[in-house]
Amino acid sequence: LLRAFTKLDVTDRTAAVTSAMRHGLL
Repeated sequence: LLRAFTKLDVTDRTAAVTSAMRHGLL
């Protein structure tokens, strides 16, 4: 799972983290 996550592009990873933060704030 970590390998697949690492293979993701930086933009995709950032978007995922951003969405996660938004859901966390909400």
